[in-house]
Order: sequence, then structure tokens, then C-alpha cells
Amino acid sequence: MNRNLFYIVVILTSLLIPVKSSAQIILNGAVDFEVSSGGKDSRFITNGISRNFRHLNASVTTLNGFIFAPISDQFFFESRIQLYTWGSGKLN
Repeated sequence: MNRNLFYIVVILTSLLIPVKSSAQIILNGAVDFEVSSGGKDSRFITNGISRNFRHLNASVTTLNGFIFAPISDQFFFESRIQLYTWGSGKLN
């Protein structure tokens, strides 16, 4: 009997406590795709094409990911991750 009374008190107490909870997370992103080709004098500094990619090359140059999560009307959490190719041809 004590166990049943305990469960009833816990259930009634939890129903009486006002709790408002909600969550909204917004995910967004962008991808930049590039097709390029260079010549024998191509250099990354002069024309943006590395010597390793003189022939026709298709690659992802930039990858961005965004997260926005409002906590209240005045506060929010925002984050960004960016991967970018800089001379190597690989996302860093």
C-alpha cells in the first residue's frame, strides 16, 4: 500500500508542476562545386589552380554547415563549420 501511495503522489506532483519545453534546431548549409583546368604555367598563387590539377578537374571547393538554435526570445546558439580547399585540392 505504501508503494502505491508513493506512485500516486509522484504522478500527481509531476502533473502539478508546470513545465514548458520545446526545441527547434535549424540546420543549413552550402556547397561550392568547381570545374577547372589549367595550363603548363598554372600556379595556385597566380590563377588559383595548383600544378597538381593542370588537367580538367572537378572538386568541391567550399563546404559550409550552419546550426541555429533559439533558446529564448533574447538568446540563441549559432554555430558554423567551414571546410575549404586552399592549394591542396582537398577539403581542410
